[in-house]
Amino acid sequence: MTRTRARYDQASLQRPEIKLESLKEDIKEFFKISGWEKKLQNAVYSELSVFPLPSHPAAPPEHLKEPL
Repeated sequence: MTRTRARYDQASLQRPEIKLESLKEDIKEFFKISGWEKKLQNAVYSELSVFPLPSHPAAPPEHLKEPL
């Protein structure tokens, strides 16, 4: 992120029209519009595929599920 963009983002957070109640949805919408949603999904998928899912050592095989 560039310094100018960081300053713009910081200034926009101080605007009174930004409501904390809608902040979560606003951030989700920003991720969709900017393309970061797919980048984050791909990064998470990549990390999850590298590391095996932890399981309890005493769990019987029928309780273990295939990863999605």
